[in-house]
Amino acid sequence: MRWIETNRSRYITGFDGLRAIAVISVIIFHLWPTYLPGGWMGVPLFFVLSGYLITDQLVQEYDHDGHIKLFSFYLRRIKRLYLALLMILLATSTYIALFARDLLYNLRAILASNMLYVYNIWATKHGESYFDSWGGASPFTHLWSLSLEGQFYLIWPIIVMILLKQPIRRRHLGVTLIGLAGTSAILLGVMYDPININRAYYGSDTRVFAILLGSALAFFLPSNRMRYNLPKPAK
Repeated sequence: MRWIETNRSRYITGFDGLRAIAVISVIIFHLWPTYLPGGWMGVPLFFVLSGYLITDQLVQEYDHDGHIKLFSFYLRRIKRLYLALLMILLATSTYIALFARDLLYNLRAILASNMLYVYNIWATKHGESYFDSWGGASPFTHLWSLSLEGQFYLIWPIIVMILLKQPIRRRHLGVTLIGLAGTSAILLGVMYDPININRAYYGSDTRVFAILLGSALAFFLPSNRMRYNLPKPAK
C-alpha cells in the first residue's frame, strides 16, 4: 500500500466497525457463551485499538508540537472516562445498599481500587473468577479492563515522550514493543493456572501484550501516512 503523509487529523471510521464487533462479541459471549465461546476476544481487541489510537495521538502531537502536553492528555482522559466511572460506582453502590445487600462484601475495597485504577491488581487475589461469575456475579467484575487501561493512560504518555526524544528509529521502537508484547504473552501462559486463573487473567503484566501490539502498530503505520480514499476492493 502506498503511504501518503499528511498533517491533517484522522478519524478512521473502520475502528468504529471494529469496536462494534468487539462489543457484540462480548455481549453474545455473556448471554449465550455456547454460541460464541471465543466472544471474550472482544476485550483484547479493544486493548489493541486503545494501544494504537493513544500511541498514534501522542506521536503525532510530539511531531507537530515538539512535546506532549501531559496535563491536557490526562484532563481529556478524566473527562472521557473517569467521571463516567464515578457515576457508575455511585449508582451501582446505591443499588447494592438498597436492594442487593448480599453484594456488600468487600465493597469498600472494590470502590477504592476502581477509583485508583488498580482493581485488576486487587482482583488477582480477592476477585472472583471472570469465567465463573455467572448468576450472582459482582456487577464490578467487568471493570478490571478499565483499570488496566487507566494504568496505561497514566504511564504510557511519559514513556512515549522519553522514547521519542532518543535518537532511535520509529521502526526499531515498534520492534521492541512487539518483543515486550511477546514477553507478556509468554508470561500469561506461564502464570496460567486452570484452578485459579485470576493471576493470569487480571494481571497487568500478563494482559498488556494486546495494548503493546496496538502501540507497536502505531509506530509502523501511523494514521497520517494512510490513504484517505480507499479503493473499493479494500473497503
